Amino acid sequence: MSDNLEEKKLNNIVILNKTIPISLINHYRIQDHYHTNTTSTYILNKIKTDYKDVNDDVNDDVNDDVNDDVNDDVNDDVNDNDDIEVELSQKNINMKAKPITIFSAILSPEKEIIMKAFAVFTKKTGIAVDFQSSNAFDTELPIKIKIGNIIDLAIIPNPKLVLDVKDSLKELSTDTVKNIKKYYNPTIANYGIINKKYYGVPFTTNVKSLIFYSPKKFVKNGINIKDYDITKWEGLFKLADVMASKGLIPFSVGLELGGASGWPATDLLELLVLGMHGNDVYEKWVNHTIPFSDSRILASMKKMEEWVLNPKYVGNVKNIANTKFQDAIKNIILDPKYMMVTQASFAYYIINEIPKLIFGPNDDYYFFPFPTINSKFPKPMLGGGYYIYSFTNNSNVKTLLKYISSPDFGSQLALLNYNYISANNGVKISNYQNNIDKILGSIVQDKNLHFAFDGSDRMPQSANGAFWKGMVDWFNGVKTKEQIAEDIDAAWK
Repeated sequence: MSDNLEEKKLNNIVILNKTIPISLINHYRIQDHYHTNTTSTYILNKIKTDYKDVNDDVNDDVNDDVNDDVNDDVNDDVNDNDDIEVELSQKNINMKAKPITIFSAILSPEKEIIMKAFAVFTKKTGIAVDFQSSNAFDTELPIKIKIGNIIDLAIIPNPKLVLDVKDSLKELSTDTVKNIKKYYNPTIANYGIINKKYYGVPFTTNVKSLIFYSPKKFVKNGINIKDYDITKWEGLFKLADVMASKGLIPFSVGLELGGASGWPATDLLELLVLGMHGNDVYEKWVNHTIPFSDSRILASMKKMEEWVLNPKYVGNVKNIANTKFQDAIKNIILDPKYMMVTQASFAYYIINEIPKLIFGPNDDYYFFPFPTINSKFPKPMLGGGYYIYSFTNNSNVKTLLKYISSPDFGSQLALLNYNYISANNGVKISNYQNNIDKILGSIVQDKNLHFAFDGSDRMPQSANGAFWKGMVDWFNGVKTKEQIAEDIDAAWK
């Protein structure tokens, strides 16, 4: 069944009487989520730039004035999904305790959707939740923790920030740990573990390693994707070789994004390191225990040369560094020669900027997960997401974390058409409200998935900058992979 993205209800948002397309806000979130420390500062500044009559009050209005009626609807909508039960013991609940305070960088309109899921918890248990958010989350979180007794929980989007506050974290309860071990892929759960102890619960998960294509274009060019085992690297390149033999360009690649130019190539190298060498080598590389000049990393760079620096598969390599990454995504629809693009799940927002497209296996565009390269480490998948951590350890907080770690919370978000995906394998895929989220939900629930958090975002700023620049230099033919590896290692501080 086809899934028109209009079904995702991506409406416009009105801020200060100015209509702002949700696709624009999501587009800015895409760039910010992966490439800056603060989730919303970049977005707000870009909105002010592109909509010049939106004044400085927009910071407040994003939290307070977007969809004002949503808060009023929270209690009304709690009863919509009574088939989901919150299985929680009442015996440890303190009804006299103050509301549980959760601090996050999640702003409106997503904030209100999450509040609805927490309202279900409050209705079932009587425990109130005070969900707070800020566009300066990364700056404010350490301050709030230092002051003490201000927040109970924080939803943190980057493992790097967790390390800054790890001394204040509280271990998860036995019940919550049992849920994590039962319902989550270990490579996803591992990002909530510090020194072999469980501190973080996976909150939502996003994926970056997808290959988008146009089924209609495949048919037009006499290509039947079912003839190839695209779950394996060899099968994908048998497909690519057929495309090349027809005079087509198998992969569309673009690195240009202003000051962040080069980052799409960092994702590709990270994906190859993960897929070829597994999570252990990947994490040691990200932490620089294994340098870029290590033979395993250079082997991944060689495979990358054979793939996206190979004219057979990408066309004119020297055009890639100056091709906008958004245009590379749209090429699979707008340019007759380009057939596939490797990109994150957010690419469907960019593709949907082209009017009247339908998502589906026989329609305008579709995607499949990146293939297995090494059978020892099947189904490599880069991604990101939020994990929730505790700074207090009372019984009510433990009860809430048990709920969040159970299938009930993810099921609520799925039924509310929340745009993030739960990695909890107890969440029924049928709960998701559109076909895209159903596919993404199936991917992150796969027990064989080898998931890893984006690596460059966790590197020191100096190394990250050298990584981005090195990718541009490499594609421009300015330096060899060996020289680039040496430059990045030297920049590590």
